[in-house]
Amino acid sequence: MAGEAGRYAIIRTSWLFGPGGRNFPRTILAAAGSRASLRVVSDQTGSPTYTLDLAQAVFNLIENRLGGIFHFAGAGSCSWYEFACFLLDAAGLKTPVLPIGSDQAGRRARRPAYSVLDCSRYIRVIGKPIRPWRKMASAYLATGDWRLTEQESGKPASSKQS
Repeated sequence: MAGEAGRYAIIRTSWLFGPGGRNFPRTILAAAGSRASLRVVSDQTGSPTYTLDLAQAVFNLIENRLGGIFHFAGAGSCSWYEFACFLLDAAGLKTPVLPIGSDQAGRRARRPAYSVLDCSRYIRVIGKPIRPWRKMASAYLATGDWRLTEQESGKPASSKQS
């Protein structure tokens, strides 16, 4: 496949979140509503990426008929702990967040400590910067998708007036 790299675009990404289904923002915000405090891993660093931004990136590559391997992720980086703190603050929730090490998380699979991708090739060929992960997360939160429905939470969802 390496010899055919000009005919195909391979896009590597990380820490995806977006509308529908399970994702980190949705999980953290739901937990904040039902727990006195949260414990979140602070020794893994990556770049949160909004699926709608990723979809636009894929479209940009197809539209420009670009092939090869590209990295696309939200600009900047953070730990899961920093991401959780940002989300709670942006959503106006006051649940305390406690940083923990990966070894305290009880996960079966080991995760890389540093998974930030170098997106410079994508930026160079498309000619536009990638949105910072905080702006991506804020855009996602503004959709309200992260709020649990009655079926998901087992209790009536609160209606928030704008």
